[in-house]
Amino acid sequence: MSIESHYDVVVAGAGIVGASVAWHLATAGARVAVVDAVGPAAAASGASDGAVSVASKKPGPLAHLASASLLYTRKLSAEGILAGAFHARPSFVFGQGEAELAALDALVSKLRTISGPVHVTRDGPATGLACLGPGVERLVTLDGEGHMPGHKAVRAYLSAPGITPIWPAPIQGFDIDDGGVTVLLGDRRLRAGHLVAALGTATKDLFPMLPIIPRAGQLFVTDRGAPGVLPGSLTAAAYLVAKTEAPDVLPLPPVVIDPLTTGQFLMGSSRENHAIR
Repeated sequence: MSIESHYDVVVAGAGIVGASVAWHLATAGARVAVVDAVGPAAAASGASDGAVSVASKKPGPLAHLASASLLYTRKLSAEGILAGAFHARPSFVFGQGEAELAALDALVSKLRTISGPVHVTRDGPATGLACLGPGVERLVTLDGEGHMPGHKAVRAYLSAPGITPIWPAPIQGFDIDDGGVTVLLGDRRLRAGHLVAALGTATKDLFPMLPIIPRAGQLFVTDRGAPGVLPGSLTAAAYLVAKTEAPDVLPLPPVVIDPLTTGQFLMGSSRENHAIR
């Protein structure tokens, strides 16, 4: 087997993480190859709801990181890089009962502490959204969040000059030496200075020592209807309760309803840690 090509970096995985890494490296002048067993956004990135959210993140480092990421995504969109992928939209979080109302209090406090791009524009009785039932006691409306379908973001990032796409090409393994790394693709080999693993839970196939915990979930998508019926994501405060430390019993299902520009809705999702992928 001869070495087919030389690159500064080989990125394993053509999801949103791998595509973003490849774009940043290529923009800095590196010669980058992106390798995927199937193709771009073929796994979790293509199936995600696309919400670019701060409200849904746990208080602390995750929420601060999400806020910084949202600001950066908005910057790349304004510069035209993600203009076709990202768009700003409001978010709506509703609740009823003691646990959910407490979660809404914590949400408002968290956003005030972060002082980032997401802020509360309305907090009061659940009026103005016809889809909410009579039992809902409180509705918090947020401005500053956004939506970016994973497949659109991947396509935008991978369009950068200097990125070589290689798929379908499952990585069989790699060899490291003092000069870099050789990536094995069956009867092909790529030579690079560095290898970046961005394969999600499949990263453990290449690096079994890494502490990666698989997680699965289910959501479903509706048929197409008239777009614009719901102007932003609609989240039950039970979803926020589910993000707290080991909730015993959720008061209600942690439902999230995410409108797509196609007129469809993504609804879900469950979360199952230590799931078998």
